[in-house]
Amino acid sequence: MDTETQRVALTHRVVTFGYGQTDPVSGAELNDTYAVVESTNWNETIETMKRSVFGMAYSFDYDTPHDAGVGRFNIRKYADIRGDGSVVLFDGTVYPPKAEDDGQG
Repeated sequence: MDTETQRVALTHRVVTFGYGQTDPVSGAELNDTYAVVESTNWNETIETMKRSVFGMAYSFDYDTPHDAGVGRFNIRKYADIRGDGSVVLFDGTVYPPKAEDDGQG
């Protein structure tokens, strides 16, 4: 396991997006993309995603990019999602966390 994979596994999780899923702000198609989420376990990933603009609209979560098949399936990185739910896209665009509870869980 390379150093980057080890770092991600200890402090982050990976969520993938698939066909029919879009960026809720820009409308961009998210086919074959992934995001790195600041979290160390599945429950923390869920809570962080709920705070992000994506909510629970993702396909799967994984421990590492390798586990998600990033290299094997040419999945592109779309964003980093911080623990507070803010999102930093691949191009540097930043989305703030969602409002406390907008009912979109």
